[in-house]
Amino acid sequence: MSLNMRMKILLVEDSKLTRKMEVNSLKEIGFTNIIDAENGEDAINKLANEDDIGLIISDWNMSNKNGY
Repeated sequence: MSLNMRMKILLVEDSKLTRKMEVNSLKEIGFTNIIDAENGEDAINKLANEDDIGLIISDWNMSNKNGY
């Protein structure tokens, strides 16, 4: 089974620094299609407007709406 490095990933993290580090790590691995959201509410909006998200990586402990 091969991994699609162009898979659309939604990364949800309320810490700006942590989010940036996670995006950079995913890019270093080779992923090229990363969408980031700063909280659960932002993630829900992006899910409504984006097609074909193949993976969601989310912090669970966030303000507004949590990642659960």
